[in-house]
Amino acid sequence: MLETKIDRFILCACCEEVNRYRKDFNHHSSFEYNKNQWTYVVEIMIITIKSLVPDENKHGSVIDYKRFYEELKLWYSYRHGENNSLIGCLHNDKKTYWDNEDDSIFSRITPIIFANDDWEVARREVLKNILYTSGSITSILEGLALSRIFFVLISNSTISFDELISYVKEEIVCFSQKEFIDDHSRDIRFSLDTYEGNYSIEFERKRIELLNTLNGINIGSRYEILRESLNILGEKEGHTLPGFFFGGLRGLRTDFEYTSVKDEDFIRNLCGFLAKLRKGRITAESLLVDKYVLPDIFQYKEGELFFHSLLKKCQVIKKITEQYKIISFVRTKSGTYRFMRNK
Repeated sequence: MLETKIDRFILCACCEEVNRYRKDFNHHSSFEYNKNQWTYVVEIMIITIKSLVPDENKHGSVIDYKRFYEELKLWYSYRHGENNSLIGCLHNDKKTYWDNEDDSIFSRITPIIFANDDWEVARREVLKNILYTSGSITSILEGLALSRIFFVLISNSTISFDELISYVKEEIVCFSQKEFIDDHSRDIRFSLDTYEGNYSIEFERKRIELLNTLNGINIGSRYEILRESLNILGEKEGHTLPGFFFGGLRGLRTDFEYTSVKDEDFIRNLCGFLAKLRKGRITAESLLVDKYVLPDIFQYKEGELFFHSLLKKCQVIKKITEQYKIISFVRTKSGTYRFMRNK
């Protein structure tokens, strides 16, 4: 069942992110540490899901980028962890765009794949979304390869490893650099002339490196997420890294059991929403925001109620004013957010 696959992947993926948070997050902070807290990877997955809308012309689901942008601006104040590509995107940072590999793409491509049963639509939307935050050739190629793997697994979770690799190899071999640039010229945030180096040569070199990775030949440190994913799918030893995509894949392919997940009812509702999108049971009109009401959250005092188009009905349940920052804890229907701003 599609619903079961979506639930299994996302809940197991979120569980792995909780483990990563416990391991990596700096607990020495002025607010209470929540041991079940997501990292920004899950936060960005939620933003992606909330930004998806059906598109009758494309016969699938696409990202509403007005909402995606406003969600990212809001996320900047409640994020858990750092991502230079996402922050660079908000500040229109050219160097970060070309140089940084964005690991949040692995939580963004999965909702897009879940919400589309047409590979061409899914492929176009995945590439467009990657390009929104990163022009890194490595991120583009790795994101495409993992998207193809994921799309095939959703249709046939019992497919053999060799058959799966064959699908991915064909996708990468046939991935035309010229067509990609022509089709996504409006999605690439900066002119290719601003890329430091020869984009065309780098593209082909990194494409060969990815094909070598698919053939089991490891060269350098690139495509780590792809390599680890192939180890899981090929049931090979060596998988040690916690992470969103790895947890999700294990949830699809094994009896991996997840522990409790923060705001699990909310996450399950998002899973159900993705299933309805894929089946065409939701209209665009019911999702699009007619007029954005985006008040400054930090203006409200403890106990005050207010409305925000992205968060809906809100209440400030705690506010801390320190020498150099302000922290507001805001309760919403989907959970409690911790917003922080430097003075």
